[in-house]
Amino acid sequence: MTELEKLKTAADLIRETSQGRLELCASDVGCAYVRASDDAYIAMNMVMRSNMVQGNVDVTFNAYVRRMGSEMNTKDLNALQQEVQQAYALVQALEVMRFQPTLDDLSAFHSYLKQEQAQRQQMHVDQQFM
Repeated sequence: MTELEKLKTAADLIRETSQGRLELCASDVGCAYVRASDDAYIAMNMVMRSNMVQGNVDVTFNAYVRRMGSEMNTKDLNALQQEVQQAYALVQALEVMRFQPTLDDLSAFHSYLKQEQAQRQQMHVDQQFM
């Protein structure tokens, strides 16, 4: 599996495992980031570090609780617990993949994410007019 394919797989895995609460998105400056929906308790970071020795970029993912300090009833605590379990499995799966794309791979991935976002927006617009 190429690094670009691994990144595409990661995007799908993040969206599916989080049930759409997390999504890899293309930024306006040519990078990617993980967007969390407003109702998500857990968020993720996509961390990129240049690896000059190997001539690529080391990409890792980590998770954190994003709604600290808010009161929670049993329903909220149950939702948090489920998201933590999902995030644990997700981060564990992403760690195994060990991402080391080149800058060209990252550029192609950014283009892929932009295209995916445009398609989802168009589907949303089409659904509104049906």
